[in-house]
Amino acid sequence: MFAPRSLAADARPGRTPLLPAPALPLACALLLAPALLLAPALRPAPALASKPVDAKVLAAKAVVQDGGYAPRPGAFATVLTESEPNDTPATANPVAVGESIEAALTSGDVDWFRVTATAGEYFTLSTSARDGSFTDTVMRAVGSDGATQLATDDDAGAGLFSALEHFLCPAGGVIYVEVRHFSQSGQGAYLFGVEPGRPPLPAPANDARGGAVVVQCTSVTSGTTRGAASDVSNDDVACVPYAPNGGDVFYRVAVPYSYQLTVQASTATSTDPSLYLLVDWGAGALTCIAGSDAGFVDEDELVSFVNDHPGDPPMVTIVVDSWSARSEGEFTLAVSCEFLVPIQQSTWGALKAVYGE
Repeated sequence: MFAPRSLAADARPGRTPLLPAPALPLACALLLAPALLLAPALRPAPALASKPVDAKVLAAKAVVQDGGYAPRPGAFATVLTESEPNDTPATANPVAVGESIEAALTSGDVDWFRVTATAGEYFTLSTSARDGSFTDTVMRAVGSDGATQLATDDDAGAGLFSALEHFLCPAGGVIYVEVRHFSQSGQGAYLFGVEPGRPPLPAPANDARGGAVVVQCTSVTSGTTRGAASDVSNDDVACVPYAPNGGDVFYRVAVPYSYQLTVQASTATSTDPSLYLLVDWGAGALTCIAGSDAGFVDEDELVSFVNDHPGDPPMVTIVVDSWSARSEGEFTLAVSCEFLVPIQQSTWGALKAVYGE
């Protein structure tokens, strides 16, 4: 345990962090000795630990703010009706950009759709609620041969629906889309639609770990998760009880021995950030040491870490993640360090040695 002292007050991390002996006469020291003997060995650090992740908060975020893609109202000029059988590419129902089809899955059923568009054009494929349905769909897009897989998705749509955004139409202008239920025996109604799309946003420069931006203690920087890929896996952040689903960006900071690192992600937009701290203790692998995703949209996240490992300062990787692809956006990252001063245990012998007899 350590007690805080600002970085500006002591900018010499290599110095042995010990309190200087007070210049008190032995008589005063002996009067204070009982209190010193009963005092803890180290002054407690301030209560700046990561905010706890409440299971109820995570459940509420999943329902209220699942962030999946849903077609905007009035997105489809034409609403068609599914025609069975359409369980193979050869019997696929035709649909064009700007059209949707009211469809339903029965137990063991598979639906196929033939999408026509202009080669090189971007569009969005989605399944969504129909008459209040909550069907758990899985979508797979294949080429004009009806076999070569181009893309697949499970839950990128609203709730448990599937969606494929920023889909680039290949040469030939024809693809086939398979929609099935996640469960072999599952069933339910849904709306399959094709909307005009746009190219994906360019990725931030620090989208990948190798491009992590080096920041200093103490510093404030601005960033965004828009256009970033989701590179962090569940195994990477095994120290937190939630899955990172949105885009993430990376920063790095050196944390000297006996310093406390505090990181805060703030946003004034519709962004819902998550924070993780990963550290390499010299084995070449990053270990998750802390994380926070306690807030909703427009709420700050705070996480901290104390380096109590003597030696060379480790490089801590700061990951700013997003709750989902729909909650990516701009943020401000504040990084601060505090020097934590250990107070050594006092004994009668130590007191006599310090103050003399």
